[in-house]
Amino acid sequence: RGRKQAQTMPKEALAALQKIKFDDTKLAELKRRTVIMVTNNVIFDNSDLVKVFEDPKAPPPRMLPANYPFLLKLAQTSNLFLITELPHSGHQNYTAYSEAVVVPSSDPAAPHGLWVVDRPEATVNEALNKSGVYAAGLGEKHSLYCETHEGRGYIARAI
Repeated sequence: RGRKQAQTMPKEALAALQKIKFDDTKLAELKRRTVIMVTNNVIFDNSDLVKVFEDPKAPPPRMLPANYPFLLKLAQTSNLFLITELPHSGHQNYTAYSEAVVVPSSDPAAPHGLWVVDRPEATVNEALNKSGVYAAGLGEKHSLYCETHEGRGYIARAI
């Protein structure tokens, strides 16, 4: 499922998991089930996500501490997908957006260019990585991004 098992979880992630007693019966019901979670104001403070979008020097968004152990446990036990809604990038249409995030490539496997991860997405991915969410079991391709509420719904239905 694309999970990174070789990574070790940071000490603070292990400590967060040990602080809360989880119901093993209920967790067993989640095994291999798909769980979709929107990170805005659940995992990350939305104001931090806006700062990451607006300021190239902004630090990665802060994890909301109350939900952190639950996120780690969901990453360990379920087929978790995270959807983060970032502010609208101001592109007038999909072509303009594609031109901003696709770079030319001489790679025969990518004749139309390579998709680059934009800075806000990379910053959120960095926060997830540093906090141990990927090490806990979140698949690398399970952190998804959109710019609208409607986009969140489209992604969830596609999953």
